[in-house]
Amino acid sequence: MAITALTVAVAPAVAGCQHDDTSSPSATSAATSAAGPTGGPATTAAGTESATATTTTTATGASTAAGSATVLPFAGLDHPLGVAVGSGVIVVDSANNRVVKLAEQSPTQTLLSFTGLNAPQSVSNDNGNLFVSDGGGTRVLWSSDRSSAPTPPWTASGSSREWSGPFTGLQNPHGVYAGGGAYYVVDTGNNRVLRWSSGRNTPEAVPFTGLNNPDGISALPDGPVVVDSGNNRVLLVSHTDANTEVQTVLGFTGLNNPHGVAVDWQGSVYVTDSGNNRVVKLTMNPTTHTGTQSILPFAGLNDPTGVAADDQGNLYVADTGNNRVLKLDKGFNH
Repeated sequence: MAITALTVAVAPAVAGCQHDDTSSPSATSAATSAAGPTGGPATTAAGTESATATTTTTATGASTAAGSATVLPFAGLDHPLGVAVGSGVIVVDSANNRVVKLAEQSPTQTLLSFTGLNAPQSVSNDNGNLFVSDGGGTRVLWSSDRSSAPTPPWTASGSSREWSGPFTGLQNPHGVYAGGGAYYVVDTGNNRVLRWSSGRNTPEAVPFTGLNNPDGISALPDGPVVVDSGNNRVLLVSHTDANTEVQTVLGFTGLNNPHGVAVDWQGSVYVTDSGNNRVVKLTMNPTTHTGTQSILPFAGLNDPTGVAADDQGNLYVADTGNNRVLKLDKGFNH
């Protein structure tokens, strides 16, 4: 991502998410923004606080650093939530009811073609197909990010490149994930996760149990991973054989109101721990689903939510309370 280079003084950082806001995202954004540009300091697992970075401001008013992370040059964001990557960075600008994209090597965002949105929550990019959960509209929408993108199997032929998906009966849907021929929606108001895949006429419920206000979703090779926000945990449902799926609690500790989740190409799992104003990483054993948790060196986070990882090892976070999107380069992601 091309960003003007400036000299920035940064204090050392500690080594080491979607919201139920569809009733009034604008009011929520105003309340969270009132906390100021730095928000609360991140708290480590041991209870100590990370150092706060000094930031430098460009002539256009965009901060260029937040700890070891860079502030991307999005403009006019109001309560950004979901984040996805692929030929750029795509952000759900929830209180503005829009989806915007910052293309690779471009300093200027573009408005994507979704229309009629009502408190959108999250976005997933599957080979140029974009899927958005429209929380207030109780639906999932598809639109193509490029003309050559393959058409999702549930759509019909036609000139429009925006379609509603096959998910019905939704109540305040939040997380959405598409990949590997499967499409997942977190039906937050109904405390369930739905899955649709080729060969099915209707979606099916994934056998997660005990969900309380589920939120973000991604997937490991074993199966879908969902943030069970109300229970402060992250769950995996995986196959033990062709006909049996079991639920596993992943080895995160100390979570407080987590929201977003992402999985990188190495199988590490990232979660925005919103109540602690931090982003945590689980470097995981793919067999036992246990591993080492670390805190990533973001500074000044205020209610982080959406998170995405690209195939180069870079990480992107929607810092919702500060109305900005941060990028952590792969060199700091360890």
